[in-house]
Amino acid sequence: MLQLRCIHNLITNCYALKRNLFNDVIRSFVMENLADYNYLLPANLLPSVNA
Repeated sequence: MLQLRCIHNLITNCYALKRNLFNDVIRSFVMENLADYNYLLPANLLPSVNA
């Protein structure tokens, strides 16, 4: 039973590590490419026109 708990804890920690690594990779990608997409900010979009 103790071995099973250790394995379960190890797997849980691996998933947390993987998730945190994924979040860091996505965050760095977004921050590096944010300047290229300034035209998508709401302040830079054309106002809507009611026809």
